Amino acid sequence: MIKSWGENLELFSDPQWRIEKISIKQGGECSVHYHRTKFNLFLWLAGELVINMWENDQFCYVRLNKNNTIVLIAPNVIHHFVATEDSFALEIYWPAEYTELICQDDIIRLEGVEICPIL
Repeated sequence: MIKSWGENLELFSDPQWRIEKISIKQGGECSVHYHRTKFNLFLWLAGELVINMWENDQFCYVRLNKNNTIVLIAPNVIHHFVATEDSFALEIYWPAEYTELICQDDIIRLEGVEICPIL
């Protein structure tokens, strides 16, 4: 699927799990958002992504690259990514409770959030 930041390709999906390969062009960034009921894991393949996270009014960021290859984001943690160079990663989703199904309406996009540029 073509996105403003690049594209994603679904590799596997069932009611509990979804795995996508994401390709992000340099400077590409996703919306500021969170997932109400699912974990979101990024597994680095190439390039570099800066993943910004906000939880309980605390801000942190992680550089996903060859030295730091996995980032796990828990449900309800606000996050956003930007690529500092052309990048590839696997994005894996699974529900916090196995009684829940993964669905598109789980994502909550936020408007008007100021992002600190960390490049």
